[in-house]
Amino acid sequence: MGLLGQVNGSPSFGSEFVEFVNYGHVRDIAWHPNGKIASLTRGNDEPYAQGLNARQLVDSIASYGETLNYFYNANARVTDIVAQFDDAYDRVFGYDGAGRLDEAHGPWGTGSYAYGPLGNITQKKLGSRTVDIEYDALNRIDRVRDTAAGGSWCNYAFDARGNVSSDGRQLVD
Repeated sequence: MGLLGQVNGSPSFGSEFVEFVNYGHVRDIAWHPNGKIASLTRGNDEPYAQGLNARQLVDSIASYGETLNYFYNANARVTDIVAQFDDAYDRVFGYDGAGRLDEAHGPWGTGSYAYGPLGNITQKKLGSRTVDIEYDALNRIDRVRDTAAGGSWCNYAFDARGNVSSDGRQLVD
């Protein structure tokens, strides 16, 4: 019944992916020997191809007329994404001594990330946008302020099991 035109190889994938394929969103899927997708065709007939390097990390992604090339540091963290045709897609990333993202440069401009003593992200700046995050005594997100959402603090609430029941904007079922 599904529109799964062709699958090369037989990797293990979840039911959500099978549903996605069965509704015709993708077809003609080919896999790398390690189980990662090598290529597919989207429902709009746009091809997608993903290359891997010797470390089996994504080396390139080609889609919508552009190819993005990925570069990594010795710890397998992405340091650069370089577009073949349009440098508006380029990105550069830097990491601190603990391997956490601490700077990012891209179409948003310059970005930085700050962390608290427990390693939680406490601030993210991307261009003119700033997101501040505070944590409670149980190390859960207590409140968040985002300049892109008006700059007001949104207070989080939790149920008896520790699940988020409100993010300060809407109740969570």
